Amino acid sequence: MLGLIALSALLLGWRAIDQQLIQHNALQQKGQSWQIRTETQPAYRGEITDRHGTVLALSTPLVTFSANPQVLTAQELHLPQLTRALGLPPGSLRTRLQQQAHKQYTVLKKRVPPDQAAHVRTVLKTHDIQGVHSTPGTPHRYYPTGEVFSQLIGFANQHGQEGLELAYDAHLRGTDGKLQIIRDGKGKAIQAHQASRLARDGQPLRLSLDHRLQYIAYRELKAAVTRHQADSGSAVLLDVTSGEVLAMVNQPGYNPNDRSARRGPSLRNRAITDVFEPGSTMKPFIVATALEHGQLDADSQIDTRGWITLGERRIQDQTELGQISLTTLLGRSSNEGAARIALSLDKITLWQQLDQIGFGRSLDTGFPAEATGHLPHDSQWSRMDQASLAFGYGLSATTLQLAQAYATLGNDGVRLPVSLLQQTGPVSGERILSADTARTIRHLLRQVVSPGGTAPQAAIPGYPVAGKTGTVRKIRRGSYSEDRYRAIFVGLAPLAQPRLALAIVIDEPNAGDYYGGRVAGPVFARIMREALRLMQIPPQPT
Repeated sequence: MLGLIALSALLLGWRAIDQQLIQHNALQQKGQSWQIRTETQPAYRGEITDRHGTVLALSTPLVTFSANPQVLTAQELHLPQLTRALGLPPGSLRTRLQQQAHKQYTVLKKRVPPDQAAHVRTVLKTHDIQGVHSTPGTPHRYYPTGEVFSQLIGFANQHGQEGLELAYDAHLRGTDGKLQIIRDGKGKAIQAHQASRLARDGQPLRLSLDHRLQYIAYRELKAAVTRHQADSGSAVLLDVTSGEVLAMVNQPGYNPNDRSARRGPSLRNRAITDVFEPGSTMKPFIVATALEHGQLDADSQIDTRGWITLGERRIQDQTELGQISLTTLLGRSSNEGAARIALSLDKITLWQQLDQIGFGRSLDTGFPAEATGHLPHDSQWSRMDQASLAFGYGLSATTLQLAQAYATLGNDGVRLPVSLLQQTGPVSGERILSADTARTIRHLLRQVVSPGGTAPQAAIPGYPVAGKTGTVRKIRRGSYSEDRYRAIFVGLAPLAQPRLALAIVIDEPNAGDYYGGRVAGPVFARIMREALRLMQIPPQPT
């Protein structure tokens, strides 16, 4: 017995020496591996703001609400208010608490967005509801303006998926950190041990857009698309003096906070990605080319009697206008008059001028899937092609390209680069037209919004306006449709020294009216009037 006891003592002693001295480091590391765990410390994406600092996209943790059923059940009187605030089905909270009555912890709802979480906390405070706790989770991307900026900003999950979130993902994303956490035997975090890599949050992004102007454009475009039962619509508002985009909206839209809505054609930023034939909005640039190269002057007359025959095609106005001035040509939108001017120009001269204005060129905004439009080279033109360009068929452009082209007219012939980001210094541009030519075209375009023009509904009381309509037949099954149109209006204000250029495109209005002046013109007037007011641009003599 004594021998066995002595042997046991020796074995226990040896075991103690082995664990305390020989295997000490290995056992300590194994114990730490059970208690200390390396976890990812997520970085926050940079905020996206408008030009005034209003937050348009931010990362905030989604909230989990939990409760002690034994405490919360005793406050049954306030359960209906809490149920509504959490967005749960009526009666579901009471049922869950009854099922969990023997426990001291239950989850009420996970992944609650910040605006709803704030409302829940208000309800808890107002009714003095006890036993409910909130816990922040991993950062979640949230878009306070919802649908208003949806196609422009896009959305992000771990990485940018659409829009500017995708275009500037590397700038916004940041770098996740690594943090060692000490946990007890039940897995509960006790304290942070040390960080092997600190999280680096993403950089902020300040846009050129103004949230006030964006909302006005969104409201009016959405109302117009609904009123005219249109398939879609786009609007772009540019600062003529800087090239900054102040508003860019599309319809139909979607709510980027709703994951189920993140699919389909509503994701497209049509103002940048969709191209179309611009129709009669091209006529001012045909006239400008003729003025710039000495083919015409401001007092020139164009003979539109009869018609133009090119092969088997005939170009003729619906109403014969006779001998007309350039003011009448643009004000009444004469296809025949514009075609006669285009045919009188050298093909190379016309192509070079339209190319310089920006048709068929990339705007280099950095936006994903930006379309360049298409301007066929003059070597591919037939006489009919050259005539058709005069009233906007045979080439394509985006809404943003049209807005920039008219902004060039407003900026006395200097083409500025378009920017979706706020510009902090002077912007240099390229002279495309002489100042005299640009001012002459603006003066001629005033007739469009006057009584007798094609868009008197686009006029703004107190502000002289220059603009042009377009009513474009759409191609269906390889030929131009007789009942499918695109209504366009592009304009500048105020006329003497333009500050703003605005392009409106309504695709396939189906409620009767389809002319650009009647469908898109009033939308221009409503948006531009509010924009001039908000930017404190004083009325001018008309």
